[in-house]
Amino acid sequence: MLQRSLRRPRLRQPRRLKRMPPRPPRAAQAPPKEKKPEKEAAAAEEDDEEQDPRAYFENRCKTIFADGLERSPFYPHKFNVTMSVRSYIEKFNEMQPGEHRESEIVSLGGRIMSKRASGAKLYFFDLWDDGTRLQIMADARAFHGDFDTCMAQLRRGDIVGVTGYPGKSRRGELSIFPSEIRILSPCLRMMPR
Repeated sequence: MLQRSLRRPRLRQPRRLKRMPPRPPRAAQAPPKEKKPEKEAAAAEEDDEEQDPRAYFENRCKTIFADGLERSPFYPHKFNVTMSVRSYIEKFNEMQPGEHRESEIVSLGGRIMSKRASGAKLYFFDLWDDGTRLQIMADARAFHGDFDTCMAQLRRGDIVGVTGYPGKSRRGELSIFPSEIRILSPCLRMMPR
């Protein structure tokens, strides 16, 4: 009995796999799929966040000052803000989920601290002002102007002016639904996470 337990167990030999014959070369390969513009913009933003800070500064300056000044000037002389983010939250917090007040137009100002895309025609931003956060729910259907160009120009850290109507998302988060977003001061340096 003792001798049996001291013996080494027998190891099974691995099964040998049959080699598959090599595949014949394809006659004609399909052309590579073209990227959609919204996917290209999202990929460019991800690349911006991961690159060297000096390269980020140079690319951002080229983007902002090359074609931006011809369409809509940055650093405007004045942007009328009707209320702060804190007073906006106090005034409209009692709204029900999914409710919108399209008759009330408000203007807010603050810094964009995050940008999230939900498809090509819907973007979410976090607007911070005086330590208070508010969600911007930018929908192409309610936006006046060139939606795609505006969304492509906006980056994390930009100080913006938002004009739109108050409402709550279906999940119950208080938001502003913009008809216009204006870059008041673009952030040229990479923001820390």
